[in-house]
Amino acid sequence: MYRFISLACIIAMVISSCRKDEHIGGGGILLGTPLQLSVDSLCVQAPNVFTPNGDGIDEKYWVQCRNAVAFDMTIRNSSDSVVFHSTDQDQHWEGIDHTVNDSLPSAGAYHVSVEATGTSGAQLSGSSTVYVVLELNTPCFSSLVPPVFGDQFDPRICGPVYPTNDAVCVQ
Repeated sequence: MYRFISLACIIAMVISSCRKDEHIGGGGILLGTPLQLSVDSLCVQAPNVFTPNGDGIDEKYWVQCRNAVAFDMTIRNSSDSVVFHSTDQDQHWEGIDHTVNDSLPSAGAYHVSVEATGTSGAQLSGSSTVYVVLELNTPCFSSLVPPVFGDQFDPRICGPVYPTNDAVCVQ
């Protein structure tokens, strides 16, 4: 019964909430959930925030895959222009949006789409939003969906397991 009530509350919050990249009254930006997909031994996971700001922590955005034999990732900006595409699961994005600037990362929300095929032939696809942060205290994120960074993943386990070494504002 408790799970049903919790699920109903979550659904009600989602229906009545603002868009993922909008500010919510006094509570910061509401992030989308980090990407986490799994079936059989195939696991695909990715953070919902990264900080290519030159501090040496979470400088690159990458999707972590376990037991994938095929991979495809596309990242689009708010204008739906492709800013990064890769079929190599070891390739990363540095936050550069060539429609804005060719050499420096651009802050904001980006849409990530991922497809992967596992060693068993199982296929997964999903999408999420990643927020690029360049300054530690700007913007501030809502505590409703906590920021998950790439340094929180363990390649042996599907899901964030470690505390982050990065710092951002969470209200």
